[in-house]
Amino acid sequence: MLPRVETHMRRVLQLHVFLRQSADLLMDKEVPVSPELLSGEEVFEGPHHIHSKLTQAQALYATVRSELEQVHALGAQVKDIEKGLVDFYSYKDGVEEVLLCWRIGESRIKHYHGSSKGFAGRQPVQGHVFVGIRNNWTNATYNRYFGSFFLKNRQNCLFFSIIIATIVILAK
Repeated sequence: MLPRVETHMRRVLQLHVFLRQSADLLMDKEVPVSPELLSGEEVFEGPHHIHSKLTQAQALYATVRSELEQVHALGAQVKDIEKGLVDFYSYKDGVEEVLLCWRIGESRIKHYHGSSKGFAGRQPVQGHVFVGIRNNWTNATYNRYFGSFFLKNRQNCLFFSIIIATIVILAK
């Protein structure tokens, strides 16, 4: 899942640069750029040569939104586009609700934080197990679903929320 999130986020970052440039160009022409205008909810009455620039910005905006929707469909929350910061809901050790925190360029998820702590409150994931739903699973249950490798290497294993939740639902 993380490689797919990264692919979408790389596209978002590239498109965002072009969208910014396009929006800056429109604002230099005194066009009041807003999300409503870019999404087409607001109508712009102005010179024809500006309409073509606006149409280009609207297409970029729609494409960025589509890519962000793809990231959200994978169970992720984009926290900061320019920093490439993405969070995933999870439960630390199956009990405490946290956000797994990943930044574009990181090879894997290495940190988590509480929902009220944010990026500044990041802590290492090492030594914890993260699951998608609160549970009271025993080690025997973990062993049944993930094999003895998981139990022996618990500190090095990180399973994404959506995968765990799917396995639990399918197991019922």
